[in-house]
Amino acid sequence: MVNGQREPCTSECGLGKRRLYAQCLQLCIGNQTRHFDNLTDGTIGRRQAFRWVAAEQGPAWIIIEFPQRTEIDRIVFRRGNSIPVNYKLEYRTSRDASWILLSDTTGRLPREDDIRKAEELRLAEVSVAEAQKISKNSALIRAARSAVGRLASGPRVFAASFDKKPDSTWQLSRGDPMQRMQQIEPGIPRVMGDLKLDMAHPEIERRTALAKHLTEPDHPLTARVIVNRV
Repeated sequence: MVNGQREPCTSECGLGKRRLYAQCLQLCIGNQTRHFDNLTDGTIGRRQAFRWVAAEQGPAWIIIEFPQRTEIDRIVFRRGNSIPVNYKLEYRTSRDASWILLSDTTGRLPREDDIRKAEELRLAEVSVAEAQKISKNSALIRAARSAVGRLASGPRVFAASFDKKPDSTWQLSRGDPMQRMQQIEPGIPRVMGDLKLDMAHPEIERRTALAKHLTEPDHPLTARVIVNRV
């Protein structure tokens, strides 16, 4: 298998918690996430499953041996960069038997994030011109997805719309919203100053006055809060 410009890697083989033996050409001794035993440890969740990762870029292979003949009805690769861009699946009936090709990537379109050049693609019954077109279209798809992601995530701004007449604010008995006492004007605790607002001021002016008050250079509360966060 080959994984483009990254080290070959793959997740759980999805064969359940059977007693299987795994071996590989190479592995990266970085931590437990890279050992080939992870191929058959029975974990498939994204958070708890560890992948096998080869030590370097280029071709690599893995072998899964069964203790007895077993029927496999499907082989499923997880989506994402754990799918090799180029692979062959082969089987044999015994260690002395020859390998028989089961499936490979020559009959599959390259995944969208495959950044190999057109001349590096190996596709059955596809001409050089067609391979170049496939490679170009894949690049266009990647660019479009990147643009969509950029537009969906930003630029952003905190904004809101308000009614011309803001809701009334009430003094509550023991803080119970069901026990209103008297209606009060917009403002702040008197010890902090006076915003000079009344009930006629719209919501925008109230928020603007509060923002200006909190960002005054000599405001003691804002400076104290910032110091606590630094």
